Amino acid sequence: MHIYPIVGIDPGTNAAGVALVHYDIDAQCVTHLELSTIREDALYIPQLDDALESHGARFRRAQAMSEAISEWVLARMPCAVVCESPFYYRMQPSAFAPLVEVLYAIRARLYEAAPTLVMHTLEPILIKKLATGYAFAKKDKVLSALLTHPLLAQVASILADASEHAIDATAVAIAWIMQHKETWQ
Repeated sequence: MHIYPIVGIDPGTNAAGVALVHYDIDAQCVTHLELSTIREDALYIPQLDDALESHGARFRRAQAMSEAISEWVLARMPCAVVCESPFYYRMQPSAFAPLVEVLYAIRARLYEAAPTLVMHTLEPILIKKLATGYAFAKKDKVLSALLTHPLLAQVASILADASEHAIDATAVAIAWIMQHKETWQ
């Protein structure tokens, strides 16, 4: 049995999803799925109090989220870390810059702690296409596709009670597997 552990991340400034997926290269299926949702309002990191005063609330939130996500990832030491890339949504353009800040902060923290652990990114449309077969799938379709996805047959029931952020993080990891599984054989 050759297990390839992958962490998928659905980043955010208020909430983020993380998913640890163990992909069995020989059996070509996921044998383990661990999910978590990290909420910024539950994080208090005293060392960041000075950042609030000098850099503002958005910077402090990005740093707190990146620290919590990085700690979660580093405690599991996967072979790959894959994060949904920031997207520019014309109806809410102000969301783009904070996502870029969070991604940069996660990447910097991971590099500082584990320089050989590279964080990859995938575009949201590609994630949906690879995980569900449809590039513009809505949240409910992503969940239903993952619940019946052949790679997740052994662990899909875990998704039933998961947050939308954890479900999206799972989709990120599954998309990465779908994109690379041929090269692992």
